[in-house]
Amino acid sequence: MAGPYDELLKEIGQSSSVSTEENLIPGEEVGTFKSIMAGIGSGLFKIPEGIASLGATLIDLGADTNKAAEVEEFFAKINPFDEAAAATTAGKITELITNIAIPGGIAFKIGSGAVKAARGGKYLNLSGNTGKNIKKGIDNTLNKSRKIKAFNESATSLEKAASYAAGAGAAGVAEGIFVGDVEEAGTFGDLIGGPTQLERDLEGQTYDPAREILNRVKFGTEGALFTGAIGSVGSAIKKLRSTAAAGKAADNSFLEFIRKSISPRGKISEGAFPITKEIEGMQAADLSGSLNRVQELDGLIAGMFPYYKRLIGDKAVDEGRKTLLAKMSRLITSGEGKSTSKLIRGKKETLDEFQVRKEEFRNIKPEIKTNYLKNLTPKGEEVYTKQLNKITNQEINKILKPYNLGLPEKITKRIGKVRNFELKDLPKEKQEAIRIAQKIIRDRFEKTPPFTKTGFINEIFTKKNPKQLNLLEEEIKNVSLGKMNKELKQEFIDDVLKLQSKGVLKNSKQGDILRQDVSDMFATLDLARIKLGSLFEIIGKRLDTTGTRNFKKLFERKVTTWLDRSYDALKSPTGQVLDNYIPAKQAMSTAKIGLQKLHRLATGGRESVLENGETVITGGRELSESDLQQTIKNIIGTVRREQGFQLANKGDPYFKVPDFFVGKSSAKEVFTVNNPTSMSELTGIQKEVMESIMGKNKDVLQTIIEATQSLSTFTRGNQLKDELLKTDQLLKKEGRTGIFADTPTEAIKQFARPGQTLTQGVDYGQVGQGVRGDTRGINAGRGAENMRGPATDPLQSLKPIGDEPPGSFFNKRTGRTEPMPILDPIAQKYTLQGNIDGIFKPLKDMSKDMSLPVKLYQNLILYPKATSQMAKTILSPFTHARNFISAGAFAMANGMLPFADREAVRRALNALQTPLIGTRKNIKAGTNIKRLKNETDKEFAMRKENYLEGNEFYQKLLKLGVVNSQVQLGDLRNLLADVQFGGFTGNAAQNLDNYGLNRMLKFLSKAKKTSEDLYTAEDDFWKIFSFIGEGNRLRSSYRSAGLSGAQEFHDLAGARRIKELIDDGMSRKQAEELVPTVRLDEDFLDREAASIIKNNIPNYAYVGDFVKALRKLPFGNFVSFPAEIIRTGTNVVERGLDEIFYQTTINGKLVNPLRTVGLRRLTGMAFTTAAVPAGVVAGASAIYNVTEEERAALKNYVASWSKNSTLVPIRDEKTGKLSVIDFSHSNAYDTLSRPIQTILNKVAAGEGDRDGLMDDFFAGMIEATKELGSPFISESIWTEALADLYFRGGETREGFRVWKEKDSLGTQFQKGIVHLAQAQAPLNWKQLGRLGLSMKPVDDVGRIDKNGKQYQLGNEALGVIGFRAQEIDPNKSIKYKIAKYNSDARKSKALFTNSVLRGGVTTPKEIVDAYINANRELFKTQKVLNKDIRDAIILNADESELTMTLINKIGKKSYGRIANNIFSPVNISKNVIRGLQDVTEEIQKTNPNFENPFYDAIGAISNIQSQLFSINLEEEEGIPEIDNPFDNLPEPTIAPVGSIPSQVQGASAIVGGNNISLPTLVTEAQNYQASFPFDTLGNAYNQKKVQPK
Repeated sequence: MAGPYDELLKEIGQSSSVSTEENLIPGEEVGTFKSIMAGIGSGLFKIPEGIASLGATLIDLGADTNKAAEVEEFFAKINPFDEAAAATTAGKITELITNIAIPGGIAFKIGSGAVKAARGGKYLNLSGNTGKNIKKGIDNTLNKSRKIKAFNESATSLEKAASYAAGAGAAGVAEGIFVGDVEEAGTFGDLIGGPTQLERDLEGQTYDPAREILNRVKFGTEGALFTGAIGSVGSAIKKLRSTAAAGKAADNSFLEFIRKSISPRGKISEGAFPITKEIEGMQAADLSGSLNRVQELDGLIAGMFPYYKRLIGDKAVDEGRKTLLAKMSRLITSGEGKSTSKLIRGKKETLDEFQVRKEEFRNIKPEIKTNYLKNLTPKGEEVYTKQLNKITNQEINKILKPYNLGLPEKITKRIGKVRNFELKDLPKEKQEAIRIAQKIIRDRFEKTPPFTKTGFINEIFTKKNPKQLNLLEEEIKNVSLGKMNKELKQEFIDDVLKLQSKGVLKNSKQGDILRQDVSDMFATLDLARIKLGSLFEIIGKRLDTTGTRNFKKLFERKVTTWLDRSYDALKSPTGQVLDNYIPAKQAMSTAKIGLQKLHRLATGGRESVLENGETVITGGRELSESDLQQTIKNIIGTVRREQGFQLANKGDPYFKVPDFFVGKSSAKEVFTVNNPTSMSELTGIQKEVMESIMGKNKDVLQTIIEATQSLSTFTRGNQLKDELLKTDQLLKKEGRTGIFADTPTEAIKQFARPGQTLTQGVDYGQVGQGVRGDTRGINAGRGAENMRGPATDPLQSLKPIGDEPPGSFFNKRTGRTEPMPILDPIAQKYTLQGNIDGIFKPLKDMSKDMSLPVKLYQNLILYPKATSQMAKTILSPFTHARNFISAGAFAMANGMLPFADREAVRRALNALQTPLIGTRKNIKAGTNIKRLKNETDKEFAMRKENYLEGNEFYQKLLKLGVVNSQVQLGDLRNLLADVQFGGFTGNAAQNLDNYGLNRMLKFLSKAKKTSEDLYTAEDDFWKIFSFIGEGNRLRSSYRSAGLSGAQEFHDLAGARRIKELIDDGMSRKQAEELVPTVRLDEDFLDREAASIIKNNIPNYAYVGDFVKALRKLPFGNFVSFPAEIIRTGTNVVERGLDEIFYQTTINGKLVNPLRTVGLRRLTGMAFTTAAVPAGVVAGASAIYNVTEEERAALKNYVASWSKNSTLVPIRDEKTGKLSVIDFSHSNAYDTLSRPIQTILNKVAAGEGDRDGLMDDFFAGMIEATKELGSPFISESIWTEALADLYFRGGETREGFRVWKEKDSLGTQFQKGIVHLAQAQAPLNWKQLGRLGLSMKPVDDVGRIDKNGKQYQLGNEALGVIGFRAQEIDPNKSIKYKIAKYNSDARKSKALFTNSVLRGGVTTPKEIVDAYINANRELFKTQKVLNKDIRDAIILNADESELTMTLINKIGKKSYGRIANNIFSPVNISKNVIRGLQDVTEEIQKTNPNFENPFYDAIGAISNIQSQLFSINLEEEEGIPEIDNPFDNLPEPTIAPVGSIPSQVQGASAIVGGNNISLPTLVTEAQNYQASFPFDTLGNAYNQKKVQPK
């Protein structure tokens, strides 16, 4: 007959009909998974065993029997899982957790629920109507859930504490009752001592049921405390999540700090955060597109010149390239207008003025298309009203004509408002006419006016009269930059031809290629202009009618200046000159020549033109070199540029210049700059000078990038405001908390939680602080004080968003609310302060602090930290390989097999943005798509349109936030930005005379950029692969569940909301009607797949602010990556569970469409994090016949950072020696698995003790926490190298010496510099060196390195991907372990000597305490070395060599005792005894009666020492508890005393439970020796008669 546990038994490969002992083959290892499953079953068995065992113990207590032993034997026989569960540490822990968690959890729920229900009246009164109502409520689960919810929302802190206390108390009682064997489980008190430490029976001690019951009470007490603590933490986490979800202000400052620190969104509210990320993605896509076009142009221009000349850095090639780039820069900002060849210079027009006019003809000629709307402008309304009144008057008089009556227009206009008392003064015929007219209007014109507004508008549309069309509202439909200038295109072609050799021009094939390349350049430029035009179009479409007409009128004048304003001096986003900006050397020289000319002309000089066309200036005064430099410095200090793209200003840089610059008399001080002007106002020499001073960029590549970047920032910034406002309106429509409020009162009501008081400026605030409105708009012409971005433009007024009312402001002068154009849709609104700080307020970072300490910190710590991390990552070829391989685990953890989908692999490769073949492809959408089974034509067409590939696909993924978010690179980029990395190379390069060095710096910069692109691509590949896979799985699952593209349904997020509403008491039908549905289209699938990737695969954009800030600290390497592993690993499990339990109604049926996906995801996570590492280790152990004992020994002999790693053992077939591969090195999820492995290691290490599992489990958790925090707090690569030199005295953490102790100071300095340089060395130089040696022939002595080692090619090649096996050499490693032992032994003994020889009065109690403490630590030290020796022998060390090394380093006697597991306690030397006597004598100078306290303590110390000699290092965890015999004595009187008694009364030495009376301390040596034969110290003391003075 099948038992209840048969399924579980079947799962772990056992049968209920056979005992475990019979089922297990002797010597066969039970696998970890099998043991864990058995642990669950055994834990369940332990629950009834606990009840039965408690009952039997109570019987034993009263009847003096031993029933408890019988119960234990009975359950041991019937428990089929016990042996398998006990086979592994993981199984034991699982058994214990199951045994504790199930009864404890049920009891907690019952206990806390009782308090909640009681507060609701459930247990207070069960009589009368109240009782009936309560009974009814009990039957109604809806009422129950409402009561609990009401309790959670409104209960006082005291009531909630009572609830937790009741639950925790109940859980503690349950744990005390149901746990099978509390002594086997153990307590936390066993680890640290205290009241919950269990009392265990000693060997040979009789069974005591009273002690058993007391232990259960202690276990239950501790369980109650921990259950309460865990419940409180869980409650806090739940509160954080619910607060965030509601968009409210947090109600607890500490919880808010935690949430802001660890949450990806930081201070930003939940509703606003996704919008910010969406906009960031759009900006990234814009920039990515411009970079693609720049790279295409760069490649095409390079093709214009011979490769070998480019390779050798030919200067003529560089000059030719600059010429073409400058021509193209002008070409991209040109337009097709009238031919300049037909322009004639005006009679009074100067040559410079004519040239400016000629250039203006070549500027961009944009094409702006608009739509007229069937809505009237205010002016249109006025015209319509006038015409309506005029026609009404005519119609009324026509009707009155038969009555011989007529009315003037001024009366008919207000005919309906004329009152009876006004008619008295009018003639009777007019009174009659008015009354008749009023009746006509009521009867006819009010119902059917003779002239309707619709008719008026239709008439305007029909006639198409421009003046009349202006009466209609207008909006922008399309903006393009038009065509490029034909003349400039031809000039560019001519320049290209001039640069070609005659051979190229004569070769028709090469000529065709050349023409195609030029055509491709023009096409790329056109594409760049189309993209820029589309961004301008987004700006234009937001404008209202007035803004649209201003845009149409002024855009052409502004656009060329807007796009052609790239200056080196103005690369700061604030529009101000960069700090410490200095013009490039050549530009500075040009500027000085121009300024000299202008000054001479202003001081009487004359300009003349020579026959050769050269212009010369004669006469005038010259400026000195220092005057020229000061003038340039002063001008630079005034340079500014307006941010954004404003129609209301000139848009180009403006500055101030001295009088002589503008032709005024230069009698004043030349340095005074008091003439404001702008670049567009200058011509000729003036313009050339200012362009040189400001570093005018004439490179098309820079023009495209900077124009795109600035335009995208402006455009997407405005879109962010619009999208936030739209989301705000949507949230409010759904009954949820919005993002904005219109007033402070509304903000407090909207954002505050019940009973919470909010403060403006702290909890919430106005988006634009200090804004004010007028008839021109909010802060017209200036920005809000606290908002980043450009000032508002009064000429670009906006349309209202959604149901937002038109703009208005309160006019204090008139006391009325008046209309106002919308210039900023959210500046006046109120929002949570976190949104203001996180989205709108300008960021202030450390790099802007120019104080000396900060500069030193940046240059000595942060800068080298950044470069060392860069050297070990993006500049390390082997790291690239490991990065790509380890990132594949992210796909596998989400249930997708890497490389299984070949189409996804191809699409991912084609989309990558690298210089590699097959990447960065331009492929038309839908080129490679295949039709799905049962897919309709419409569905296929939509999917084909959305099936983007190559560059277009990548830009789409950027918008979705899927790619370009590599976590380590994000850390590195931001760290480099913190120290302004590259600033030196940029400035140095442009000012260097050395042409070769200049090119080298540029090459290094390009190499760094390429390495970054590759590092990003390695991460992007798997994100793209996973994005495609997730989309395909979602599409397939939903279609299989019966959904088609036309149907609407509730997605997973909607299902969560429905469940919340059902829990609140709604029916499913009501909840489903309330929650919005989604449609299964490509847009939904893209958004859902993107959300999965962003939440389940590490993404730098989602790293919390606190973790990001850690990069500025001197410790931690790439701290964001482990933080993201923790976040995304948790999300994978949570998403998998959500998918399994997700239900939605499709075609009238409640189905689980994503159940299979969820199961695969959880399976993938388990497989990746647990099965793969464990399987690799098990497989290698089986292949190389490595035992469990050997694996444990290996952990002792690997580097400290690998002790808790997943170690794969490899055995050399010839020598039998073992090596290990640190699998964790390439395991992306090691951050999650390492703490678990640490706990298992710690518990396994403590299995032999008598304190149960719990103390080892807690100790493991403490160490696991250290492992988890290690990436965040460990030394960075650079600071570790510094610490080796300055804090560890020339020794590394692993014990390697940087220099020898006898090295000279010069040698030490030299070796220290080399050590620091190694921390900065790129390219895996050590690994490359080993690889090079391994490639040499076997008989070549060059294979051997300086340490005498040889390397195998196969092993070193595996090192490229992180799987290099490291040989374990215990004979070599023991030297470092001995050094550690000697150091720790000295420190242990110093605990005694430092305490007793510190000077001043020391008591016998303090001396004995110090001796006990010193031995406690020395035992640990000797035990470690004892294990080191045993493990070395297990690892096949050469025992004779091992013995000699140990004897030479620690002495024959010490080696013999430690190797034979015998503890050698602290031996007190003669020097210490003499030192104590010296201290005594010093005190006796003040107090002659003071006696040496060592005399009183020496007997107790001798007895303790004799007992410690018998302790076994291998078997014992530590020295036994030793009571100090002086603990019970009264405090000694330090004042002068007559004499000390010959024996201290009442003191006893308690060692191991034996009481021994202390001897007389001041007696003859013979008596002392007879009492204490083991006390060599005391006997030596007496025999030498070292008596006190």
